[in-house]
Amino acid sequence: MEAEIVITGNVGADVAWRDHDEHGGRASFSLACTPGVQRDGIWVDLPTAWYRVVCWRRLAANVRDSVAKGDAVIVGGRLRLDRWSDEAGYPREGYTVEAAWVAHDLRRGASTFRRVGARSTPTAPSVEPGAGEAGEFGDVTAAPFRQLAIQAH
Repeated sequence: MEAEIVITGNVGADVAWRDHDEHGGRASFSLACTPGVQRDGIWVDLPTAWYRVVCWRRLAANVRDSVAKGDAVIVGGRLRLDRWSDEAGYPREGYTVEAAWVAHDLRRGASTFRRVGARSTPTAPSVEPGAGEAGEFGDVTAAPFRQLAIQAH
């Protein structure tokens, strides 16, 4: 049985990319989740939990092209506990989320969506000619949309 979760947090480091023959590509990043609670009318941060997020195939390429250190994201996928021994032989463990989807957390900022075409390989550039220009629906990056950013807490 696998645990399916949805988790929010901040990307802790730049996305790491690896070409992968069998799966097209792999993107991974660390995710910091710092829950907050209100005590006596003051918000207090609880200890930060760190997760490793792994993405495959087309999702991996889109994450590589769209997500950066510090971004607020929401991740959905399968949670697993990994166990290993470090260089000194000490047992270690950590949580990994194999992502089914990744999205910017629009409660905490604004984002612009850019549709990408079918790719022959995940390493192909994701920016299409004319991306970000006004199309048949006008300029979707206009100021009113950018003003939708919401501050956390």
